[in-house]
Amino acid sequence: MRPSSPFRVARTPMRPLALAMLAALAVACSSGEPGAAPEGAPAPAVIAPAEPAAVAMATDDLASKAQQAVADNRIYAPEGDNAIEFYLAQREREPTGEASAEAALIELQPYAMMAAEQAIAGADFPEAERLIALMVRIDATAPSLARLREDLDAARNAQAAALAAAAEAAAEAAATPTPTTTPPPATRPAPAPRPSAEPPSRAPATAVRTPSPAPAPARPANPAQAAAAPAQRPAATPATPARPAPAAGPLVPVSTPFPPFPSEAIARGRSMGSVTVRFTVRANGRVADVRVVEARPEGLFERTVIDTLGEWRFEPGAGDRTETRTFNFRN
Repeated sequence: MRPSSPFRVARTPMRPLALAMLAALAVACSSGEPGAAPEGAPAPAVIAPAEPAAVAMATDDLASKAQQAVADNRIYAPEGDNAIEFYLAQREREPTGEASAEAALIELQPYAMMAAEQAIAGADFPEAERLIALMVRIDATAPSLARLREDLDAARNAQAAALAAAAEAAAEAAATPTPTTTPPPATRPAPAPRPSAEPPSRAPATAVRTPSPAPAPARPANPAQAAAAPAQRPAATPATPARPAPAAGPLVPVSTPFPPFPSEAIARGRSMGSVTVRFTVRANGRVADVRVVEARPEGLFERTVIDTLGEWRFEPGAGDRTETRTFNFRN
């Protein structure tokens, strides 16, 4: 954040100024001319506009603050106190003479891009917008900006759809009446039978059949045959074998162009280099979380690899996959 300089206010004694204003009002009322001030009245105080922070801070101070922020790992955050914003202020102050600030911004832009991707994945949309705005200030023509904006819009739409579905489900649950249990009607006891004058007739006797005992199992004539006969057991039902999970097939590329040879490397006289990166291929076929594992030399070929991988597309798969690729450059 650029330090703001205080407003510079011309100090005028308050009591003489008030008396002068009252005198001007009296003269205006008596003469019929609104707003006429008497001759010799002091001029009102003038408030000077605030000075920009970059004007008040020397270029060397901006460079030292940016280097200290890099050493403290304040690359893109917190807002107003990070290396990218200090380098931007340095470049904006001397746009044609600060080549070191431009080179530093080129190296730090991939970190802002990865942080924006993480903010989108975590549904931190204000932070994602801030980081995208930083990337626009660094290079408004970066090819990864369009992809980041698409991912941000898709994440917002998905969150809005989820909230709408949850609200609709809650409304349906509130509108559905809760069933109430109605107790069964009470039954009255049957009246007791009245005694009869006639003696009760005897019920005819019924023959009760005694169940015959179950026949005893026949014993084998030869005890040896009984020992040799296998015991009959119920056949066990064979267990259904578990189906193996389908193996993840190979990635099917849709658009995987090779990163172009950077012009900065040509300007520095570099004719070859290599970059090894690790990235994640999402289920929708897009590439995210690109991280540089190794770069030779450092600071020349990483940006073109990260920007190009942001445009790669694969056929949608069953889930996220992590891949490692090495790009060898030769001009």
